[in-house]
Amino acid sequence: MLETPQKVRRKDTRGDEIAQIAYEIFCEKGFDATSYGDIAARGQMARSTIYLYYKNKMDVIRAAIREHVRRIGANLHVSEIEKLPKFSDRLSMVIENINVVNNDKNIARFELALIKIAAENVEIANIWKEEVFSTIHDMWEKVCGDVALSDYDKKYYLTLLYATYTCTSVMQLCYGDDAPTLCFRDAMRITCNHIKQDLKETDQK
Repeated sequence: MLETPQKVRRKDTRGDEIAQIAYEIFCEKGFDATSYGDIAARGQMARSTIYLYYKNKMDVIRAAIREHVRRIGANLHVSEIEKLPKFSDRLSMVIENINVVNNDKNIARFELALIKIAAENVEIANIWKEEVFSTIHDMWEKVCGDVALSDYDKKYYLTLLYATYTCTSVMQLCYGDDAPTLCFRDAMRITCNHIKQDLKETDQK
């Protein structure tokens, strides 16, 4: 019996659907407390269906991390940022977009859960490095474009961006508008000025 187009499409997207469901539950419960049963119940599927796409929980975690990266990328709009001719403008736009990401509680919850479990599990730490940092690095390279920054300086400024983002995410998640620290956008103002002063853009006046 031939499968209907709807069933074929469902099979093609089922793995992504499972990753999205797992992502949401990981945000709510953390990695350790989430089971295949939780994912199956939320997705209204049999536990055995998950095994058709992911052989173990580590594979599910990797897929959820990729979903995390996808959601961050969707908010950063790097393809739009790349079109801006000046690095200073690209930097300003990426900071505004990261500020939007910073206010997404699910992204913040997942990030914090990921940091915690990566500190305890070398395999997950390596997945985090492969899936998250490699993607963030590639995005940052696109933002930098052909600006005259050494590889060390690029890494230095990316470190500042990520560290500030992580710190302000924690504060925003815990305290909301009553956070005892600056929001990401305001915290990055001084850093941005330093970056711009260090630049040697060809179009700098």
